[in-house]
Amino acid sequence: MTSFVIPRDSNGTGPEESAVSASAPADPSSPRKGELLESRRESRRRRIPRRPTRAVLLGMTALVLLAACSGNPSPKAYAFPPPEAPAVGTVVEGVASWYGPGYDGKKTSSGEVFDQDALTAAHAYWAFGTRVKVSFPATGRSVVVRINDRFPSHKGRAIDLSRGAAKAIGLVGPGTGQVRLEVVE
Repeated sequence: MTSFVIPRDSNGTGPEESAVSASAPADPSSPRKGELLESRRESRRRRIPRRPTRAVLLGMTALVLLAACSGNPSPKAYAFPPPEAPAVGTVVEGVASWYGPGYDGKKTSSGEVFDQDALTAAHAYWAFGTRVKVSFPATGRSVVVRINDRFPSHKGRAIDLSRGAAKAIGLVGPGTGQVRLEVVE
C-alpha cells in the first residue's frame, strides 16, 4: 500500500484546508473545515456514471456480432460430398428452392459465371454438366436444367434452381416447393 505525505503550513493545515480557511469568512453560520471536507467526499461518492466511450461500444458490438455468426456453418467450412454422376433415369423427389439476386455475375463452384436467368441449378453432389428435368406438380410445369453449382445440403433441399428455372416452373412466388427430379443426360 502506498502512502502520501501532505505538506502542512506553519499553522498545521494542509493545502486544501489552508485554502478553505483563507477564503472562508469567520462567519459562525459558515461550514467548518471538517464539514466542508466531508461534503466534498460525499460528492465524489455520488458521481454520475460516465457514458460508455465509442471504443467500448464498438468492442461490445463486435462481440455480439461474432457470437451471432458462430452458430451457422459457413459455406467455405462445409465439406461437400464427392461428385457423383447419377445414372440416366434416376428419379428423386424432394424440396426445391431458388437463388439468383446477390449471386448474379459471380463465379459458381464449377468456375463459370452465374447467370440468374439461365436454366441452371445447384446440387449437393451430382456432377457438373448433369442435365435434370425438374417437374413442379403444383403447377404441372417442368424444365430441364444443367447442374453448374453446389450448395450445402444441410437445409434438407434436393436442388437449388436459378431464378430463370424457378420462373419457368412457377416456383418464384412460393420460394420452395415439392419437386420431382429426373436425370435426363
